[in-house]
Amino acid sequence: IISSSTLLKDIREVYTSFRAIINGEDKTKLKPWLEKYKTTTIRRIRSLVNGIKRDLEAVENAIKYKWSNGLVEG
Repeated sequence: IISSSTLLKDIREVYTSFRAIINGEDKTKLKPWLEKYKTTTIRRIRSLVNGIKRDLEAVENAIKYKWSNGLVEG
């Protein structure tokens, strides 16, 4: 199904590339990712990019540190 749709291919690329950054340890890859997708025609992706930019420090820390306060909040 994905291979038959350009939109789905694009969304999958956004997802897999962002997931690789979040699961990696190199926060310097985040800003180039944001630059690449800031002008996408997919509105939800632009919204994601803008949200990450608003909370950039927290997202960078999520990449840098593999622990969270999720258990405390839960």
